[in-house]
Amino acid sequence: MSAKIGFIGAGRMAGAMIDGLIAKNVYTKDEIIACAPSEATRNKMTQKCGIRMYEKAVDMVDLADIIVIAIKPKYIGSLFKDEGVVLGDRDHAEVKGLLGELDGRFPGGRGIQTSVVCQTTM
Repeated sequence: MSAKIGFIGAGRMAGAMIDGLIAKNVYTKDEIIACAPSEATRNKMTQKCGIRMYEKAVDMVDLADIIVIAIKPKYIGSLFKDEGVVLGDRDHAEVKGLLGELDGRFPGGRGIQTSVVCQTTM
């Protein structure tokens, strides 16, 4: 089952965005997925928002049309290096991340928009 939008990270920042997307009927809970390493966070988001949660980003990135990176900048490098996440040719948004860390991570992608959740169309 695929999703329209996926969040790498499900903390306060991502949670607020997910709440807003559902409240404004931009996406339904069935169209949103997210990942978080913390079981407590995954359980909280499942109960609060009703979205599908994953432990690792690598397990969910291929399931969503749009990926929102909503993690602390210090974790971005390990997301790609240690976890082996490959985003490839897709729409994506980067939230509070370091563009230098992301350079070359989106071959064929259509652009990165910083600090804004949007579908890019370059």
